[in-house]
Amino acid sequence: RINLAAGKHSMSTTKSNYQQASGYFEAGILLLNTNHWDTQYSLSLELYELSVAVSFMRGKVQTVSSRLMHILSKAKSFDDALNSRVLMAKLLVSQMRYAEATTGVLAILSSLGEDFPKD
Repeated sequence: RINLAAGKHSMSTTKSNYQQASGYFEAGILLLNTNHWDTQYSLSLELYELSVAVSFMRGKVQTVSSRLMHILSKAKSFDDALNSRVLMAKLLVSQMRYAEATTGVLAILSSLGEDFPKD
């Protein structure tokens, strides 16, 4: 929890230090116990989501992709996965994979009860 708080602080300062924040989030993830998704679910979700955010800011695409896939495989509910699904769409857009991003966003909207014509 200390690494989570320190990472958030690093991100919130006037001169955001994403490298430092990333270090705190990575340390927090490494300190989680082996079955952390079962015993420390909220902390795990928050550390992983913030790790994704700072990795995205730092251009660490491989970290972003693998962490998002990990979150999406462990999320217990649609609400828990929503931020990661949105970040996945942003990642796909940044890679010019527009069709996949559009499909993902339309799936999110459909899950929220908003339907769009197929064409």
